[in-house]
Amino acid sequence: ITTHNGYYDDQHNRIPAVNINDYPAIKDHLDKFLDKLLKRSSKGKTPYNLQYCISMSEFEKSKIVYPEITTDASFVIDYNNYILDATCFMMTGEHIEYISSTLSSKLFKFVFKYIFSGAQLGNDGYRYKKFALIKLPIKRPIDDNKFLSDDEIFDLYELSENEKEYILSKYN
Repeated sequence: ITTHNGYYDDQHNRIPAVNINDYPAIKDHLDKFLDKLLKRSSKGKTPYNLQYCISMSEFEKSKIVYPEITTDASFVIDYNNYILDATCFMMTGEHIEYISSTLSSKLFKFVFKYIFSGAQLGNDGYRYKKFALIKLPIKRPIDDNKFLSDDEIFDLYELSENEKEYILSKYN
């Protein structure tokens, strides 16, 4: 249950706020922490609500989900409208299968880690920061929105055999 304050969906329909009294077991549990809930600066209309979230309807869409700190290029698609926690980020919009496969490819793992990353963490870790992700040179899809293999992405970016071998040598 997401105890939101209410919002408007993409069709401009008003989604009412969650009334915690409709969930007595959850309210009883949260009441144990009422003093802390009352002190939150990020509370919503009641101490039980989440802070106002203008993008609530974005969670109801298929989206690309990725961790902030990782050792791999893990851009997965959520088709089930999950709500994310504070250590994950999301992207919505068009061509999400294409973008997800591109960002998860060996080419983009290499490009991000060695060229665009804001912070490398040890030998294997790195941090996906928005300021670095938006600089990645992702080509517009030629065909329909679809997942691409590493070979298809290498071909799309016209890499030479030597470039492909060098990148693949970093991950084998």
